[in-house]
Amino acid sequence: MANCLPATTRALGPRLLADLFRRHAADSWPAGPKRHRDDAITFAGRLARGELLPDVPPWLADAAAFESAALQARDPSRRLVITLLRYRPDALIPALLAGQPGDEVPRRPTLVAWIRWRAGGDARFVRASVPGLGRSLIPSWPPPVPDGVFGRRKRPSARSHP
Repeated sequence: MANCLPATTRALGPRLLADLFRRHAADSWPAGPKRHRDDAITFAGRLARGELLPDVPPWLADAAAFESAALQARDPSRRLVITLLRYRPDALIPALLAGQPGDEVPRRPTLVAWIRWRAGGDARFVRASVPGLGRSLIPSWPPPVPDGVFGRRKRPSARSHP
């Protein structure tokens, strides 16, 4: 697990990771040649969705979602993997690997994609961080979106009335 999900493993610590993985393993037992990768993807997905840990911190959910998506992108049959995060992975993942608390990393909504132009080819990593991205794409994003477009009400223009 530590090889597949290094930042998530480091953030959880050995005791909590073992406890959560035992809960996960009771419900899921993948088979096949890529079972370890598939198990890590499933575990990280369940952790990110809050199925294994009530009140999962958003930074931990993002780390698990990012590492799960990165594992999925390694599959040569996948052409596109997309995930929407609340934190920039290039800030969050190194911080967690360095042992820093995830809640100290500033939030920056980021859309991350791995694109494979042809089957079996190399996947290209693309990310876009846009300040208003979270409010427009994540329904429960704090703070709630006020009336109008991102808080600005449309004012009637002088040109619209003759």
